[in-house]
Amino acid sequence: MLESKPRHGSASHAAFVIEQPGNDRQPAVFAVTNGMKGEPATFEALRMAMDRDDFLVQPLRENHQLFVPLCPSGDAVTLRNIT
Repeated sequence: MLESKPRHGSASHAAFVIEQPGNDRQPAVFAVTNGMKGEPATFEALRMAMDRDDFLVQPLRENHQLFVPLCPSGDAVTLRNIT
């Protein structure tokens, strides 16, 4: 799974998950709501969001097992070290 999100966004605004289901089926697009994969979306919605801003594409991150109890909602815990 891949996550795509605006370079200048926050709080999962206009973020999408792109999932390749396998068996030569077409990729599926899902909106991201509150940091989690939500309802199915269209490629057109993704394209329109990408027209508004540059997008980052990265692997969809999952919490390490040590962090799972800290975030029962399933949201990803991101630790950043800015130097």
